[in-house]
Amino acid sequence: MNLRKKGRCPLTPEEAALVLAGLGFKQETYIYLAGSHIYGGNSRMEAFNRLYPNVVTKENLLTTTELAPFRNFSSQ
Repeated sequence: MNLRKKGRCPLTPEEAALVLAGLGFKQETYIYLAGSHIYGGNSRMEAFNRLYPNVVTKENLLTTTELAPFRNFSSQ
């Protein structure tokens, strides 16, 4: 049995957006992503961004100088 069927794979961005919509989150909701590098690249985020255009990442919040101390820590 593959990992996806066992529930051991994370949701795709599109699936996550559908879950949020199903839970009643409005399109105007601000979504804060802890990790900004999505497996598969930005194209994987297109469906998510269509449903939830207010996506915020650390790159949106901080300047390059402020991000510098975290450069080697991909998940911070």
